Amino acid sequence: MAVVRFLALLLAAPVAAQMPASLPELRIFAGGFPTGAWEVTAGEGPARRHMLSDPSAMLFAGRPPGAGCRVTVVTDTPARAVLTWSCPGGDSGRSDIRRDHAGLYVVHAQGVWGRLPFAIQSEFRHVGTGSN
Repeated sequence: MAVVRFLALLLAAPVAAQMPASLPELRIFAGGFPTGAWEVTAGEGPARRHMLSDPSAMLFAGRPPGAGCRVTVVTDTPARAVLTWSCPGGDSGRSDIRRDHAGLYVVHAQGVWGRLPFAIQSEFRHVGTGSN
């Protein structure tokens, strides 16, 4: 239950920020990121619907890295991407994203945010282009 609340708090935060300019295009999104409505399930919790316009919420556990953050692509294939990030304020993490098909991604993310450790496994399922 705590994981669901943590992910809900992360995704409730503004995600309008775009991915850092230094982040290269990832092969896992080679066909383009499907924008619109996504159902996000974390752990055993219920699915929650969110509107996503870019993959940053998925890639960075709901919190796109800010200015000055360094992002490193560890693995980049059409089926899997692994990223690490480190920010000047001490926030850091690692995300392992698996693409099951164009509209279904499984994300394992862990790290430190606001001096607190986190570990999240979530599923992002694209459900349409409409509103919440």
